Amino acid sequence: MSGRPRHVTDEEFSAYLGVEKTGIDTVSPWQKKDRPQKQSGRQPTRSPKQSLPVIHKKASELLDMEKVIFSCHSLNRLVERMGALDSPQVLKDPEETARKLLADSKEAHAISSVGKVKRLINNDFVDVRYFVNSFWRFVLKPEEDGSFIVLTVERIDQ
Repeated sequence: MSGRPRHVTDEEFSAYLGVEKTGIDTVSPWQKKDRPQKQSGRQPTRSPKQSLPVIHKKASELLDMEKVIFSCHSLNRLVERMGALDSPQVLKDPEETARKLLADSKEAHAISSVGKVKRLINNDFVDVRYFVNSFWRFVLKPEEDGSFIVLTVERIDQ
């Protein structure tokens, strides 16, 4: 792949967001029924009640934690960011600490939908999953064999 970002068409962007583009107006599956909507002659692809569910399970319930692999970059970022806290901490075993934090993290509300779309576009459409535990965000890339690679660990300012 070249280092130049690929242009995303309106159709690709709308398809990723799950909206149906109809001329000037856009029909979103999350629009409330009581709001006045422009008449386009087309119906939303799904009703607001049929939108995707928010999963409030912990990562340890959603992932096989034995198949989670931490990249050197992710562990280095965790050590670096733990040291930058108000009360710096020295980690004896960064991978064990990261694994415990990830196991207790949740996927729900880990990143905004706009933030996810921006990252997807900026990172050559590599699909990743986000998990959050208090102020730590884990970015995981699913592999074909069912394993997950933790690409990085981010600090979230609350």
